[in-house]
Amino acid sequence: MISENESRGVTIRTQVFGKIAFWSSCICVALLIVICPAVFAGSRIAKSINNSGPSITISFDDLALSQLLQIKSATQVDPTALNLWLGLPANQYLLRIGELEGNLTPEQLRSNVLGSVATVGSEGLFEMGNVGISDIARYQSMLEQLRGTYASRSLSIAKYVGTFSPKSTNIKCTVFLHLGGDWDAVNDNGNIYINARFWLDNPTQVWDGIDLVVAHELMHTVQNQAYGNPERQDSSIPAFVTALSKIQREGTARYVEYEADPLPYTRDSYGFEYRAIDSEQKRGFAGDIVLLDALYDSCFPNFDHDAFGLAFENGVSNGGPYYNIGYGIASVIDQYDGRKELIKTVTDGPKRFFNDYAKLTRKHSKLPKLSKNIVSKLMSIPAKV
Repeated sequence: MISENESRGVTIRTQVFGKIAFWSSCICVALLIVICPAVFAGSRIAKSINNSGPSITISFDDLALSQLLQIKSATQVDPTALNLWLGLPANQYLLRIGELEGNLTPEQLRSNVLGSVATVGSEGLFEMGNVGISDIARYQSMLEQLRGTYASRSLSIAKYVGTFSPKSTNIKCTVFLHLGGDWDAVNDNGNIYINARFWLDNPTQVWDGIDLVVAHELMHTVQNQAYGNPERQDSSIPAFVTALSKIQREGTARYVEYEADPLPYTRDSYGFEYRAIDSEQKRGFAGDIVLLDALYDSCFPNFDHDAFGLAFENGVSNGGPYYNIGYGIASVIDQYDGRKELIKTVTDGPKRFFNDYAKLTRKHSKLPKLSKNIVSKLMSIPAKV
């Protein structure tokens, strides 16, 4: 199965990319900012516009979470309210993925909602259909805290990611907060679905790291609009370009996410833990780049689909070393060639991204080098497949 859904590398979720399990995972604005403080039914919109550059509208929709709290707070479940809740976009997405993966039906989700109010349910904490609530009052308090920051967060994230985005970027995105799902955040057709449990059931009871996660996913929407998201793996060159694109996409998004919220995080919060993981993993760039050779060997001179799938799975699983490679290359291009050139790689895709890096390794001897086979192949592969 080839899926358009993308989830951040640190999540639990595995999706299938042909025979490849991959963790992949949006948005922008720059300079002049206009705030539109419209508020409706648990969702707040912040609109950012720059007539000469990227444009983005980010809205937060927490209805799947807030209405679930209302249902759980009632002494008796209202069947009509439950049906309306099941029909909300975040829950429909959850059910769609559950149907595709064969691990959640509407009947199961309904039954889970009707379960005990004071527990997280019989399923594992991050199983697909787990909508259990450990502490209604705490969840409500944390949700109200977050609601008060929707507009400022939207503008901050949009302005920051806009500095990595082509001027032609024009995106509208909704960030859906919900329970259920085995991901922290996933991008589907430009919208973001965030499993709030990663924050609500963290002992620190803070939202540290949510800006980081949204920025990562929003960057993927920028990439989709600027270049696309190739999925072909039917033969050697398309598969090779597709894999290089995934490495570029995830590495650049990780590079973007890291400073999306530069303020210190609360110790042991969700954001604190994964910023620390990012910091440690990026140090592996010099040693990880040689892993691209196995990817190349699976494609040339003869295409071995099984070997290709294994190389890719090992490279990306759980935000693995391919993320580090993409992160390292993005950071080097940004440092030596500048932000404008990094943005051009977002538009032009992996051929320019990796060729830019290869050129820089010839100028700066201390940079870890790509193999001669890969450098040679970069000259002949198409910009798109």
